[in-house]
Amino acid sequence: MSSTSAFLTGPTPDAMNSTALVGEWTRHPDLYFPDGTIILVVQSVVFRVYHGLLSTRSEVFDDMIAIGSTTATHSEVYDGCPVVVHLHGDSPTEFAYFLRAVLGL
Repeated sequence: MSSTSAFLTGPTPDAMNSTALVGEWTRHPDLYFPDGTIILVVQSVVFRVYHGLLSTRSEVFDDMIAIGSTTATHSEVYDGCPVVVHLHGDSPTEFAYFLRAVLGL
């Protein structure tokens, strides 16, 4: 997987649709937890996971989340949850395998 990442400037909250899509975004079928606390976007797939769990299990994500939390605007919201990072160069399938391994799922 690529280590390249950039912050996403997403649509305004008024443009959000809580059912599944924002433009071309879709929720990952297994790694979108309704009570998750952060959003990660890989290509057009949205992952909603738990900030604390991801941060404690991955120093890299802990740093990315910390940076994203301090630099992101509050308009970067999807389904009421902050969009922290948009990962470029990774496939959603590979990232899902990675998240399952990191989160112990």
